[in-house]
Amino acid sequence: MKQKACKKSFHILIDADNFFASCEQAFSPQWRHKPLGVLTHNDGLIIARSARLKALGVKMGTPVWHIADLIKKHGIIIVSGNHELYDDMSMRMMGIIRQYFPHMEEYSIDEAFAYAVDRDPEKIYAQCMTLQRDIRRSIGINVSIGIAPTKTLAKIAADIAKHDKVDKVHRIDAGATDPNYPVEQIWGIGRQTTKKLLARGITDVGGLLSLSNNDVRRIGGANLLRTRYELLGVPALPPRTYQTQKTISHARSFGKPVTALSAVAAALSVYTVQACIRLRAQQTVAGKLQVRLTLTERQATNSTSPHPLYQHLSVTVPLPRPTNATQEIIAHALQALYKIYQPHRQYKKVGITLSDIAPTSAIQYTLFDTQKAGDGYSTRIYQTQKQHRIDTAIDHINAKYGKNLILPATALCSDSWYPKQAKRTPRYTTRWREVIRMDDTNVCSLLYNRHPVRYNLDRKLVPVLPLEHDANHPPATNRLCSPHPPSQKSP
Repeated sequence: MKQKACKKSFHILIDADNFFASCEQAFSPQWRHKPLGVLTHNDGLIIARSARLKALGVKMGTPVWHIADLIKKHGIIIVSGNHELYDDMSMRMMGIIRQYFPHMEEYSIDEAFAYAVDRDPEKIYAQCMTLQRDIRRSIGINVSIGIAPTKTLAKIAADIAKHDKVDKVHRIDAGATDPNYPVEQIWGIGRQTTKKLLARGITDVGGLLSLSNNDVRRIGGANLLRTRYELLGVPALPPRTYQTQKTISHARSFGKPVTALSAVAAALSVYTVQACIRLRAQQTVAGKLQVRLTLTERQATNSTSPHPLYQHLSVTVPLPRPTNATQEIIAHALQALYKIYQPHRQYKKVGITLSDIAPTSAIQYTLFDTQKAGDGYSTRIYQTQKQHRIDTAIDHINAKYGKNLILPATALCSDSWYPKQAKRTPRYTTRWREVIRMDDTNVCSLLYNRHPVRYNLDRKLVPVLPLEHDANHPPATNRLCSPHPPSQKSP
């Protein structure tokens, strides 16, 4: 009689391969086999690399001008960060994962942990293979999947799967960890702990498991001890809990030095909106804010550091009452800006920090806040609740239809502060004016095969306005294949 397979609980890590670069290659398949790098907002540093760029030895955070000769020699493709596209692609990937594994935890923009309880390991493996193919077919991105009894082992399994050019899915059972796996690559072990382990001659998993619990705790404390249990196949890391942030900051450098007050105020308004979104997301309010300006002028210092120190102007103001209302916080942020702004000086960066953060349930109203006016709807409590509903609705619209789709008027006064992003690719999935224009045959093939990269490679694909028309690109005649938004008629 055939014995039934033993059912166990597994942690599954789904990790997108070179996510930012893969998003760019999904819509530009001619780049798939070329080295590609993604830059920061102001086109300064490389923050993402394709596999071929990694093979050339380019490190994360490398200034792009440091590899100018390498770019010419190997034909490296450099693009500006297109984070609106990356966020949307991440949302689509997480949605597909959730269809296969409802119990999941979004760990980062390109990683997610899923949980399978009392399931046959062979069925889980087959399901992960199907998931991997579905993600590649649906959004054109490859993912590596690790299956193991613990999170740490799942991380190791996913790392091994990245080097598997066939299945991209790897499973590790309890007690089957590679003893030669380097200790510096183990998830959860930081640089300082790695130095302590290497100083004791512990270089791999086998050496770490050979230590006693007391020795492990002495070297790395409770965190390293939990990692040791995880490597042995004993789950020791609970589901990730998102702790309330004590401060929320948002700051960016300008694309070029800015002098006008309207430009600085517009940038500050946009950053305040983003800070308030994070404030509401964790259901908290702020009682204090700080506005910080960075000038282009360097400080007079005797420091030998290669990084210049720039002059800063800052002011901290308490809010009249704790709040997370965008309009109210922007009003006080602009008042703070007017206090420190100095005309005829050039600024390179502005930022806002929200502090004295407390839960929304901790708001205390005064006796006067509950007094009704003649219409019965003018109490402070009613106005606060009304503003919260408005802000929440705007947050949902911006999250669904595009970041910064709805902004306060002060954010639209000037655009001279915008980041450079001179090499940003179109936002294919969130902006109708930047969709890919294809002929009917290719669009129908795209819809039929559900693959976003199956179109002619010999044609130059350029974004066009939805209502533009030219002889080389006739409008689509099939309604289902039309690249135009449903609300507009094709010309």
